[in-house]
Amino acid sequence: MGELENDTDSDILEPNSSHLDHEPAGKGEQSKEVVELAVIAKDLNKIKRQNMITHLLLGTVIVLTAVWQVNEVSFLLWVQKKLSNPFKSLGDMIKGSLIKLRGRRPVLESSPLPLAGVPDVSRADLPTLVIGSTEDRAGR
Repeated sequence: MGELENDTDSDILEPNSSHLDHEPAGKGEQSKEVVELAVIAKDLNKIKRQNMITHLLLGTVIVLTAVWQVNEVSFLLWVQKKLSNPFKSLGDMIKGSLIKLRGRRPVLESSPLPLAGVPDVSRADLPTLVIGSTEDRAGR
């Protein structure tokens, strides 16, 4: 088998010779070939680990991008809703600020006023006034 050479531009090991022969070799060459295969297997395991980490990071980036885009779309739809009816949005904003002001506790608390009763103003001696009765329309 040919020697492996480290490329300066990448971390990929490339064979030095242009052809790889699998000719029967002697015992010394067989042990050298086994050692080279072990080195190659070790490098393949490193590459598998790098690929796994890369795929996990890429998957995480894809998921985060999708969540971000959904968030942006919902925000843009909210802005479109607010801009489509500006007077309602302004009224809601004023109403919200008034509710916040009412929600605050006053510095000086006063006792509540007693309930004022409403006097009975119905009088039996006055005739009942009906507006828009059917008798008025028939007389015309």
